[in-house]
Amino acid sequence: MCDSCGPESPEDQASEQAARASLRVRHFHLILADIAVAAAAQSLGHSAQLAAAGDYVPGAIRDLWQENAPDDAALRRVNALANAGTASLQQQDAGKLALAAQRYGIPLDATLAEEIAGHFAERRDAVMTYNR
Repeated sequence: MCDSCGPESPEDQASEQAARASLRVRHFHLILADIAVAAAAQSLGHSAQLAAAGDYVPGAIRDLWQENAPDDAALRRVNALANAGTASLQQQDAGKLALAAQRYGIPLDATLAEEIAGHFAERRDAVMTYNR
């Protein structure tokens, strides 16, 4: 809220809440992509290119891989494996997500893992119950 503008309208508040929710969901996708890229790169022996410094930001590992891939063939192989891995991670429960994140050095607490797993479960349920 701007001090000189007065209180926000309900429409503005709803719009801001929708934007925050959208950003949160985007972070869910980026976190899973980071886990999948880290797993794929490690499985192909390229984990040295993923040593990120500083605080974790969702999507940082994926972006770091895109910038530091040793060659185009490795980039394509890791990206292909990561795409499949991301799809697989979307099917996992919170416990498995937290374990995968921990294994590949991505900070993911149990609460956030539960939110992520719940989001993807809701998406699956929505698709499965869709009627034309």
